[in-house]
Amino acid sequence: MAVYQSKTLRRMPPETRKLARLVNEADSLVRRLRNRIPEIAQLERDSIALYKRRDAEKAKGDDSPLF
Repeated sequence: MAVYQSKTLRRMPPETRKLARLVNEADSLVRRLRNRIPEIAQLERDSIALYKRRDAEKAKGDDSPLF
């Protein structure tokens, strides 16, 4: 949800309105990034597991590709 709604923004002076829109955009960006954290964490865990699997297969001497 936006910090400043459109009705409120229309009542503000031009420079204040620009700043308020920037605040809204920053708030939106933080919310979108926060929602991506679980997805990025899962990708990181998968990446670590893939590297460990690749290292284990190299240690065994298996030269077959993973994919």
